[in-house]
Amino acid sequence: MNLTDRTLVIRATQIVPGTVPGEIQVVPFGIWKAYKGAGGKLVEFEVTKELGLKAVQYHQQFNQRYPQRDLPIDYEHQTLQGGEAPAAGWYKNIFLKSDGIYTKVKEWTKKAEQYLLNKEYRYQSPVLLFNDVDGETGEPIPLWISSIALTNSPFVNGIAPVVAKENAHSTIIYLTDSISQPTEGDTTMLERILTLFGLAKDATYETVEQKFNDMKNSIQTVAAKYKAAMNEIGLKDDASTDDVKAFSAKVKSIFTELGIESTAELPAIKAAIVAAKGNAAQQIDLKDYVKKSDFDMVQLQLKERDFTDLIGRHTQRGAVLPAEIDDLKKDVMENRISCKDLNDRLTKRADYSLVPLKEIEAKNIKPATTIIDAAVLEVSAKAGVSREDIEKYGK
Repeated sequence: MNLTDRTLVIRATQIVPGTVPGEIQVVPFGIWKAYKGAGGKLVEFEVTKELGLKAVQYHQQFNQRYPQRDLPIDYEHQTLQGGEAPAAGWYKNIFLKSDGIYTKVKEWTKKAEQYLLNKEYRYQSPVLLFNDVDGETGEPIPLWISSIALTNSPFVNGIAPVVAKENAHSTIIYLTDSISQPTEGDTTMLERILTLFGLAKDATYETVEQKFNDMKNSIQTVAAKYKAAMNEIGLKDDASTDDVKAFSAKVKSIFTELGIESTAELPAIKAAIVAAKGNAAQQIDLKDYVKKSDFDMVQLQLKERDFTDLIGRHTQRGAVLPAEIDDLKKDVMENRISCKDLNDRLTKRADYSLVPLKEIEAKNIKPATTIIDAAVLEVSAKAGVSREDIEKYGK
């Protein structure tokens, strides 16, 4: 439906119970369904951002011409019906938000505030006048918000005489945020959204928006927790489904091994792990272990045994002199040389085997030349042979 004729739209929006609204959404942008005339035919029309801008511009011009004049908020649209019409409050300017046309309440009367706080009025109902003409300038008025009412009747039944007061040729439309009487089989997008959100069919736009924002915040909270959890377990927050499944399988296997239920809370999981560590420690057979001090002592004893064996072999063949045994032992025990390296060194030595002197005299054996060194002198001295004897009999 194109609003080509002068059209009066009366729209009802539910007020949050027990509150005194500071601003009112006059009409959201989009295509709207409404009833033409009281109980009349269901029709559609569109409110665009462009139309909203034109409405704001005209209201600004009006306020410049009449700066002292505020627009009324009344009870049950009494301003339109004639007679007494006590004000519930006043508004002046309108403005746009991303989702529609709004106005701020300039002032509520004390009585109206009490009504609202006591929940005695449940709806606010702006009156929208489309395609009017300014009586002074003759300028076309695309959209004019002429008044707002507090009401308890969303469809404003019995207000048809309003037309006579505004203009006998006006078309009147009664508009609510959600149409509760659609034709059979006509399921609107709004109704489907309300159903998905678990909201009543007469829920206001503000209620739907709040529900949507709550859900969005919940999703963001869950996403943040998911990312933190993935980082905690060492997985990237963009890990593939297969990666998550593989990790889950590992955890499940560990839980099964430890006897932990999949629904266990963190304290129970920690307790099971601590208990498992304790059991593992208890399973160690201490008889298989010795103190380190005892182990070191055994190592020294084994080293001393190996040294005694190799020194005995090399002494027997005359490669080791008695005077050097203590120094060699000290070198081995203090790890300056290993038994293996000492064995290799002594193996390369010449034999210093001793022959009894009487055998030399008996056989009249005279060494052709005798090299007298410190080792020979030491061995000879122990045998009771002097240097002179060696030089004498060695010639």
